[in-house]
Amino acid sequence: MEQDADLTQLTLAINTAAQHSLLADLGIPTIAVVEGPTVPDTSLVWLHLGSAWLKLSIIAQLAEFYCNEAGQPLSWLGYGSTIESVGGSAGARQTATGHYRNAARANPNLAEAQFALGRTAQLAGDPDQALTHFRACADRKPHPGAPTEAYLKANAHWELACILEDRGDDAAAMSAFRTALSALDSFGVHHVRFAKFLRRLGHDAEAADHYLACARYTHRYFPEFQLPPLETPAPVTPPTTLDAIFTTNSGESIYFHAGRYILIPAGTGPLDAHKLAQLAGPDSTPPAGRRQMAINVLSRLLKPKRRKAAPRLADAILDLID
Repeated sequence: MEQDADLTQLTLAINTAAQHSLLADLGIPTIAVVEGPTVPDTSLVWLHLGSAWLKLSIIAQLAEFYCNEAGQPLSWLGYGSTIESVGGSAGARQTATGHYRNAARANPNLAEAQFALGRTAQLAGDPDQALTHFRACADRKPHPGAPTEAYLKANAHWELACILEDRGDDAAAMSAFRTALSALDSFGVHHVRFAKFLRRLGHDAEAADHYLACARYTHRYFPEFQLPPLETPAPVTPPTTLDAIFTTNSGESIYFHAGRYILIPAGTGPLDAHKLAQLAGPDSTPPAGRRQMAINVLSRLLKPKRRKAAPRLADAILDLID
């Protein structure tokens, strides 16, 4: 019964959002997700729905700023009526927060929901709530389907550090900054925050290193918009194994791959193209020793299309290698 009620509430929320074309462009889930033959992960559907509303709140905040500067009403903008109808940036953010809370209720271990709630609390000017949710995120594992570039835990510790520094708790902020950087060594243009923090505390040499890290620009993705997919991705097909074209008496194998004959030690296999390339090393590796000489001879004698050497040729190769 509880699940049915959640699906009903979720269906209503999706239908409400779908009435606004701007929200549809920002990635709200389709109604097919909840009405399909399989039971959806409602926590992820709520998370995606909240993400679309949070994006709308950011757009609305920019629109409100520029309209205020220009002395114009929101209706001056093409999408101003949508922003007004949802209660402006504050209304859109409040709706996003409600959806994120539903995601956290549906899955109390969903770290992504905790991070998003921390972000909306930050935007609402509530650092105490933000700390609570970022700490909760740091204590949980990211969703198994989460994109790696989200660096969720690293970003949670970074946000904790920023809030703690603002509150004057330098010792705790230092610990949180270092924990964040142990998982992600550059926060892009935001990295300057730690450099300034170190300089303020008199750690000038270390601060200089981190100013350099800022100069080495790395884009920082915002985790609240790097979401686990709603549908489970198709399983990855394992790479096709390669066949050796010749095996010596001592068990060593010879492969032909990417225009090269490669000798592989006994007991190594089966191999796919990627593993073979790792074992072979770069093409620029200089030949060395009798074994490499044998490979060079083989490369002149055998054609890539041949699966096995002729018996007489095999004897000659065996004499060279053994």
